Amino acid sequence: MDDSVYESCSYCGKTIMPGVVQCPYCRNYTDDKGPLGMDAPRATPRWFLIAGTLALIAMLLFVGFPLIVAVVSWLMSLMS
Repeated sequence: MDDSVYESCSYCGKTIMPGVVQCPYCRNYTDDKGPLGMDAPRATPRWFLIAGTLALIAMLLFVGFPLIVAVVSWLMSLMS
């Protein structure tokens, strides 16, 4: 089977004949809007996820920790 003559379904990824409107395997329309098609959303870059995680940790350390200390000291002052 010559793969250069065939296309792949944008939903299930199986090899189909070019120009087929509906995939014979998954019955979805081959409009390149499936999860494997050209209109599929791009994956989030790894550096963006790392930067977001580091920003969240920094916010928790610099804002969250002093806030927790303030609340605990306030509660301790109420008890005494």
